[in-house]
Amino acid sequence: MISQRDLIDYIESFAPAALAAEFDNVGLLLGHTDKEINRALLCLDADLNVVKEAVRIGADIVISHHPVIFDSLKRLCDDTPQGEALLLAAKNGISLYAAHTNFDEAKGGMNDSLSSMLGMEVVSPLCEAGGRLCAVKPAVTLGELCQRVSHVLGVRSVYTTHDLHKSIHTAALCTGGGASLSQAAIDSGADVYISGDLKHAQILGMSLSNTAYIEIRHYDSEIIFTKLFSQRLAARFGGGLDIRISQCGENPLREVRE
Repeated sequence: MISQRDLIDYIESFAPAALAAEFDNVGLLLGHTDKEINRALLCLDADLNVVKEAVRIGADIVISHHPVIFDSLKRLCDDTPQGEALLLAAKNGISLYAAHTNFDEAKGGMNDSLSSMLGMEVVSPLCEAGGRLCAVKPAVTLGELCQRVSHVLGVRSVYTTHDLHKSIHTAALCTGGGASLSQAAIDSGADVYISGDLKHAQILGMSLSNTAYIEIRHYDSEIIFTKLFSQRLAARFGGGLDIRISQCGENPLREVRE
């Protein structure tokens, strides 16, 4: 058993809250700052199903990537899935903690980790707002990089904008939703931008630029959060903390093929 304060201090030593975007809501969102904890449940989204799972397994804290409280709350009732999840967690003394854009931008966090998984070398931040600019050595074709992305993320297909023979020497990358950085990717001169959640007009703009776009779904690029966090917590706390990865979280989008 360990102190929840020690757990939070450790998380914020490698993912400081100061790195979070202004719009974000990170840190301890529900629960007492100081209490003894034995079991942590890791997930991408702390939705109602995950909180029910936490109750079943006796978790003391749920650590999610996406904050369960994102926009301002004006009421807290059980007539919404969010409200029901919060009330259930509070009733059972389960803390809720989020490490979102602060972990995206942290050294060794989401962007660095996905870049490494794709065999790319991080050169610098893409811009002040986040993301990464990477070198691709040796250079590959856009088609080869699409295949690599598909294999690493375990998805059957990805979408792209340019000729598959285009040579890729540099890549811009942003896990999750990277719409706000699409122009920065073009301005950087990168051969390709790997991200998700762009609007149609932004994708059209990229198709007319020298920067190709490889679209990866939000969930697929960020589910790595649970593994990354599990490894870090295990390295620090060992057997002092029982670390579980949620078994009920899943991509809300389902692929349908004929």
